[in-house]
Amino acid sequence: MNPVAIPNLTAFTERLPKTRIGIMRFLWPHIRNCLESGYKLREIHQALKLDGIEMAYSTLCWAVAELRQRGTPESPVPATTTKSPTAPHGREQQPAGRADGDPLGNLKRLTQHRPGFEYTGTLPDEKLFGPK
Repeated sequence: MNPVAIPNLTAFTERLPKTRIGIMRFLWPHIRNCLESGYKLREIHQALKLDGIEMAYSTLCWAVAELRQRGTPESPVPATTTKSPTAPHGREQQPAGRADGDPLGNLKRLTQHRPGFEYTGTLPDEKLFGPK
């Protein structure tokens, strides 16, 4: 296969894109490494300003959030976290499509195992005031 000379196309990969999100995609591996090293986004924003890349801090925050959420070719898509099969209080979570088919099953489960303090009311009148 003959190597094709593409100097103009190669020049595109060596200079910054024109759009802000394009710039962020281009610089994302460096920004991600800085964030993983413990630098704050505010410090990275200042460094970008010193390098001549003018961008509002809010735009930088938005772009970093988008790139983290979507993932880019330079950064693999984040692995989905697997939830433990039990709830924090040791109860098993039932899948959405239960076999029993009870439409009120979720409501019944929540009323049986309510989180936090539950006030059930006062004592019966006989215990509070004595026999009538």
